[in-house]
Amino acid sequence: MAENTEKKSSDTNGHLPTVSEKVDQQNGGVVLIDSVPDKDENSEQRHCCSRCCLRCCPSGTCECSCMCFQACLQSVSYIMVHGLEELFTRVGRFVGRFHWLAILLPLLMTGGFCAGFIKFYQETAYNNLWVPDGSTILDKAAFVAMNFPSLSGRYQYILVMDENVLTADSIRGMYEIDKKVKEINVATVPSWENICYKLNGVCFSTSLLELWSFNETVISNLTNQDVKDMVNTVNLTSPVYLGDYYVDKVLAEITRDNNGDITGAKAHTMVYALRSGGEVGKAWEAEFIDVGLAGHNDLDEVLPRAIRSFQDAFRGQTFSEIQLLSAGYALIITYVILMVGNINVVEHRIYVGLLGVAAVGMATGASIGFCSLCGVLYGPIHSVMPFLLIGESCVGVDDMFIIVQAWENLTPRERKKDKREAAAKAMKHAGVSITVTSITDLVAFGIGATSPIPALRSFCIYTAVAIVFLFLFQCTFFMGALVIDQYRREARRDACCCFKHSKDYKPSASFLSYRCSRKSLVHWFFDKCYCRILLTIPVKILVLLITFGTAGWMAYGTYSLKQDFNFVWYLPAESYVFRYTNLYEQYFPEEGGVDVGMYIENGTDYYNEREKMEALYTNLRDNEYIDSVTAVSWYHGFLEWIKAEKAGDSGITADDFPGNESYFYTLLDEYLTTPFPVGGDNFASDVKFDNTQSDTWIYSSRMRAKFIRLSSTETQVQGMDSVVSLADSAGFQSNVFPYATQFRRYETNKHCCYTQIIQQEVYRNIGLAMVAVAVVTLLLVADLLMSIYITLCVVFTLVDLGGLMHFWGLTIELSTMVILVLAVGLAVDYSAHIGHTFMLVHGTRNGMEENKRAKETLLRIGTAVFNGGFSTFLAFVLLSGSQSYIFQTFFKVFFGVVLFGLWHGLVFLPVICSLIGPAPYHTSPDKTTDQSEKKDDIEEPTTDDDESPHLSSSSSTTKLAQQSPEATTGHYNPAMYAGLPEPDYPPYHSQPNGHRPTRDHGSQSYPSPRYHKSVRHNFNPRIQQKASYALPNIA
Repeated sequence: MAENTEKKSSDTNGHLPTVSEKVDQQNGGVVLIDSVPDKDENSEQRHCCSRCCLRCCPSGTCECSCMCFQACLQSVSYIMVHGLEELFTRVGRFVGRFHWLAILLPLLMTGGFCAGFIKFYQETAYNNLWVPDGSTILDKAAFVAMNFPSLSGRYQYILVMDENVLTADSIRGMYEIDKKVKEINVATVPSWENICYKLNGVCFSTSLLELWSFNETVISNLTNQDVKDMVNTVNLTSPVYLGDYYVDKVLAEITRDNNGDITGAKAHTMVYALRSGGEVGKAWEAEFIDVGLAGHNDLDEVLPRAIRSFQDAFRGQTFSEIQLLSAGYALIITYVILMVGNINVVEHRIYVGLLGVAAVGMATGASIGFCSLCGVLYGPIHSVMPFLLIGESCVGVDDMFIIVQAWENLTPRERKKDKREAAAKAMKHAGVSITVTSITDLVAFGIGATSPIPALRSFCIYTAVAIVFLFLFQCTFFMGALVIDQYRREARRDACCCFKHSKDYKPSASFLSYRCSRKSLVHWFFDKCYCRILLTIPVKILVLLITFGTAGWMAYGTYSLKQDFNFVWYLPAESYVFRYTNLYEQYFPEEGGVDVGMYIENGTDYYNEREKMEALYTNLRDNEYIDSVTAVSWYHGFLEWIKAEKAGDSGITADDFPGNESYFYTLLDEYLTTPFPVGGDNFASDVKFDNTQSDTWIYSSRMRAKFIRLSSTETQVQGMDSVVSLADSAGFQSNVFPYATQFRRYETNKHCCYTQIIQQEVYRNIGLAMVAVAVVTLLLVADLLMSIYITLCVVFTLVDLGGLMHFWGLTIELSTMVILVLAVGLAVDYSAHIGHTFMLVHGTRNGMEENKRAKETLLRIGTAVFNGGFSTFLAFVLLSGSQSYIFQTFFKVFFGVVLFGLWHGLVFLPVICSLIGPAPYHTSPDKTTDQSEKKDDIEEPTTDDDESPHLSSSSSTTKLAQQSPEATTGHYNPAMYAGLPEPDYPPYHSQPNGHRPTRDHGSQSYPSPRYHKSVRHNFNPRIQQKASYALPNIA
């Protein structure tokens, strides 16, 4: 039965309220306190307006409503944290008891899921990667391919470059290449004639060679003057295809003499068209690429580009960065080994570090295997996933630091006495931290998984699954390795486990001094240099000016940030197709207009809808994005032919139109079979008759045109939308739609990087992530003002990141969409650690005290935050040397996240808190501990030479004297003493108020280093102490 006692407590304003506290032992020994009405000397009742309020006013009301709100937040926080702690206590106890099983089960799980690699396939088809879900473009592509295969032919290109391609030798070099191309043989296709697309019965391949009809005898006898005369011929016509030949459109960097005649050119493009794709077509293209890459001695450079070139490049990119990936992992492994242990042969944690990094590889393999079994596609951007897992804050490396930190917070006796309870206690506190931050990352990837872009959605699914596996493996596999390593330490076994050291072993002074093997240089820098400089008035003013000035400048950059995407960026920079694309755009900046068709499906009455057909053609020709010269219509040509060839015919009306529908189709058949240029046989492929009925019914038809060169994503999408609007307003009874093969890419751009989609995708995703993070922060930090400060830091970080992207030449596209959402989770980690720890540091709201609180905050957690950011940077720093756009983009953006995140977390937020920081939690520990605590619960420490009396450098922090936090708070808080260095205590001295001995350290006194037994087993109802709600360190 709990007892009620009375205690007078003094608040910071000198008020002395009397509160009766009913102390009960519940929930596994956690001390909870219920405020109940009591009477003072004048029998005046003092009430709290809410049970959750912890402080009362003399008038019987709370000091302020904010206090009640904060107390409610603390209550909710406690409920959440307590449930998680109970869960992880059970997990830790299991791992501590069955540590070998905890290692074996994840290995078996990984092996089982890696069996999914038998179904692994890297998707390279553009349609399956980048075309948004719900888009009708693929249905339109299928209709065009079935009914109008000429426009869906597979075009292959060879770009030839020379000092002057208009010489006889260069022409003969081109002919040799052309000859080799047309001699390509694959298994079932004996010749070029069997696989080419034919135009008017002739295989379509166009180049300067057609001006000499591809005649080997003529070409072999050419002179330089012959070539010059040919290209300067007025009204030049192709003798092969009987059409106009525009030399200035197929040559680049043309030079002319004083008379305007062409004298030379730097580059020329040769084009070949295949009838279809399939395995045969792909095999032919592979041979075609080999011919192009072989080049010719008479030409400076030859570059091919086939349809399969992009797929081959994407496929090869997955394993092209193996060396970079290996070097990155080696760097991270070295860093982890140095950070999670001490630098000597016994207290090292080499094996723990190696197994911790191995857990990242296991999670990656299990994720790929599991998702492959589920049929989730694997794309070219997925190769960056291991870097994300090992380097992202609070995933991978930082999880190891948090677990090791919690383990080192245990006393040497706790670690040695019972491994089950030691592991249970360590996981009780570390598990909450890694759970919260893993949830934050899962939210970010979960939002990304809603993207309509298959490649982006798949990447987020793969990474989210990998985070889940990594979370499980760190709680079991890594924790089991830590327990086993503790046995090795206690046995004083060397890095070579066969060798055992004596009990009096100390690190050799000739190698590295005993103190140096335990010293945290980063913490020393924070204590002796950084805090002393940062918290001076001039530096505070400078920090505020830099922060707000940078935010304003970067806000302009964010506003100017463009939305652009080109899948060519994702090609490896060393690939031939990447070079081809860049050189083609350099040599032919005004060319490359996309072919587009206006398709009219079944159901159109071509005889009675004459005006609509003519209006559609006129609008297409006059469209601002269409090259009017290239717009052609079989219907318009047919009407012009009637006027010229059938004028005066008895069946023709006064307005030059057939008198009836039957005669209309009779003349149309004649027109389409009459050779061009008199007739319109060149339009025969534009009209599709219904063969199941009669030749007097048209199943579908098309008009053709060419876009002007649309060099930017914005103009490409606008051009596509303009012709779509034109088709929608045509007014036909049947469906009318425009189509170009590039529309698939334009649709991707539209959904990723343009107009309203940028608002719906990027802004929505970032907004949802911000809301999720803000809610988690508010619940866990449990202070409204501090939550606002943390959110402000996140907003500033995102604004600065957007500006940096603009000034660094990046745009909003697929990869940056993902990283911007992830940046929310990363940025909040840096600030939340500092903000939460500041709330735990005792002090009053005045200038000097706030300075001391800010300094104490940085000493407790600053080095850990710095290490978290540095580990993230370390994981991506090697990507700066990559030739891959996706890897370079990840480096640039994550560099910005780390830079601005650390600035706002370690510089701006401490300055703001030192100026206008919120008051600490009402339950923050007092400077002294009440003497009424049972002295039976305190016992003198024992010396363990084999254990470091400090916090391992794994988190770049050292711990407070080995006093169990339960003694002062009633509930262990892993963040309360995280990052606090071991102070150099002065001699013991007695407190004048009769309290137990303490040691002074700065502005705060800490209990002497005695080990307090758990209140779970030693509950004393006489403890007179305020309630404490545990708030986890969301590391």
